[in-house]
Amino acid sequence: MLGLRGVLRSGFDGAYELRTIVPGHYGRRARHIHFLFHAKGYEPFVTQSYFPDDPARSNRSHRLERALLALQASIRAFGRALRSLVNRSRAR
Repeated sequence: MLGLRGVLRSGFDGAYELRTIVPGHYGRRARHIHFLFHAKGYEPFVTQSYFPDDPARSNRSHRLERALLALQASIRAFGRALRSLVNRSRAR
């Protein structure tokens, strides 16, 4: 395992470009790349991206990926709502 890592910096508009190799197999899992996004004033966000033409990416894993993305979005929304409530209560 090579343990390849990289750092990307976005422009002021948030745009970035990524060029990469297709990673090796992860056992029975589909090939994917992990991403960690962070910006000052925001909570870090971790996700992964799959290669659509990978034969190991079955319909089941695709459904699971969509479910996980929906769960991540719900957790982030809950966190934002909770922070908003805390901030409002502190302002009083």
